[in-house]
Amino acid sequence: MQETIIGSYLVYSLVTAYTPGPNNIVALHAVSRFGWSTGKKVLLGMTTGFVIVMLICGFSCYLLAEFIPSLVGILKYIGAVYIAWLGVHVMRSSPSEGSAKNFSFWSGFCLQFVNVKIIL
Repeated sequence: MQETIIGSYLVYSLVTAYTPGPNNIVALHAVSRFGWSTGKKVLLGMTTGFVIVMLICGFSCYLLAEFIPSLVGILKYIGAVYIAWLGVHVMRSSPSEGSAKNFSFWSGFCLQFVNVKIIL
């Protein structure tokens, strides 16, 4: 049973890492606008943060499902409403110009802790 859950979670993590989302947009913008040296720092921060967030989320989901299984169904709907709300706000927002100083290891790392796509 444990092997099946871990295997499924690893596949999910791999798919989540490579599907389009905020990480891809930030990485593309950093590399295309400021070059590989700046983009490399952001990508390293994203990778480190992604691994840490996925470990925290996986462990938390396991504990929730183990100890409070009735809460899992409710959290699915809360997550779906939050994603829809976030999408509307992104759709209404206007683009802003960034500078190279905004793209660093820590900006890529911290992006993972607000990246709803990987958390939910």
